[in-house]
Amino acid sequence: KEFMEKGTLSISQTKLEMVNLTPFSRYILQLYAANQAGGYDEHVVLKIPGNTAQSSPAPPTHLQALQHTPGSVILSWRHVFPPTGEVSSYTIRWKEDRSTTWKELKDIPKLQTFCKDYPEKENNDACYVVSNLTESRIYSFQVECYNSGVSQGSGWSDVASQIIHNLGQDGAHTSYVFIVLGCLPFIIIIVIILFVKYRKKPIKASKQQNTVQYNSNKTQNC
Repeated sequence: KEFMEKGTLSISQTKLEMVNLTPFSRYILQLYAANQAGGYDEHVVLKIPGNTAQSSPAPPTHLQALQHTPGSVILSWRHVFPPTGEVSSYTIRWKEDRSTTWKELKDIPKLQTFCKDYPEKENNDACYVVSNLTESRIYSFQVECYNSGVSQGSGWSDVASQIIHNLGQDGAHTSYVFIVLGCLPFIIIIVIILFVKYRKKPIKASKQQNTVQYNSNKTQNC
């Protein structure tokens, strides 16, 4: 059988510490009784299950910032695999591009970071909307996560930046364009009708003039 590590204990030793194991993982320890020559019966074994404790997580990855409303940004990110514990909360910080002062939002529960309300972000592990941002400013964002029962955080993620646009103004321009495009077929029809009417008027006048001349000539012959 393949074992990650093998060792021999004296008959009086009742405690064993194993190191360099992966945090937040399940292991099976198998204990055999061996003779002085090292022989043992592999069918006679005591299986001892054990779990390693949680540790501080790695910083979140794939942080993205996307404008959500005129004054807010939706952040999304992923966790590092394999996990080193059960994520319980996050801290988010942000600042304006030319500022050195960060604003922080601490202890955001994991339950408030689900991406189910944002289908375009469903491939990410967590999402959160940061509000009350100023239009026409560039903001930088970072995220730190915490595992349950572990005081040490992950450290900050890489920076994601986003400029805050005036979506309301852009929306008005877009609506105006759609209105103009929607009316364009009617404008073309009206122009065609006017053009046809304009073309018909001279022809009618010409016919009337020919009729008058004909009648005049007929009168003179009589």
